[in-house]
Amino acid sequence: MAYVRERGGPDHQPWRHSRAGKPRDLQAKAPCATCNNGWMNDMDNELIVLGPQLVKGKAVRLTKARQASLAAWSVKLILMLQQVYPRDSRFVIPETDYTQFYADRQPSHLMRLWAGYMEPPGQHGGAIRAFAEHRHDEMHYDAGLLTALSLSAPAAAKGYTATFRLGYLMIGLHRPACAELIPFQIQPTPRHWVPIWPALGTRTWPPAALPPVIGLAPLDVRFRPPSHAGASPPAL
Repeated sequence: MAYVRERGGPDHQPWRHSRAGKPRDLQAKAPCATCNNGWMNDMDNELIVLGPQLVKGKAVRLTKARQASLAAWSVKLILMLQQVYPRDSRFVIPETDYTQFYADRQPSHLMRLWAGYMEPPGQHGGAIRAFAEHRHDEMHYDAGLLTALSLSAPAAAKGYTATFRLGYLMIGLHRPACAELIPFQIQPTPRHWVPIWPALGTRTWPPAALPPVIGLAPLDVRFRPPSHAGASPPAL
């Protein structure tokens, strides 16, 4: 078994760490015992059936309720995974996102989440049979886009993406810096990613398989420019 963790951003040197061992050995010691054994544990229990099916790559139907449970659990994990980095590397996710998630127990209105599928390395031969990895990345916004939306660079300083994989399951999260950017977001390739937040209707998983790799790339989220400079964004 093996796991890999990475973080990066335009203003920081990339950081990467890998080791043999069980992914569950990673421990974030940030939450108190009351939270860890209470509402956070409840989120784990909500996936006690669905979670293993996803990790093993079994086909499932994701109802609206299942999407919401998977999205909330994924955000909880992404927030905690930042806490396993060295202290000087915990710069991607702002403290306000921890506060919001503690209060609401669900992803924020700024977040978009998707579920993908990737075969673990070694599935068709090799030493690694189970695999986990994750990464957190700061967003970089084009200056022209910010100018067209009358947004300053500091206002867009805390957007980020995060990805993790457990077995066959891939989760991608994008959190733009502000709501004004959401209408111009270009989502990851639909054939490879099933939207799970905001939770809507019933969806089937898995989508088309992502190319198997060791070492995740940042989530492919881009932005289309407004039709002309100074254009007002569409209503959310």
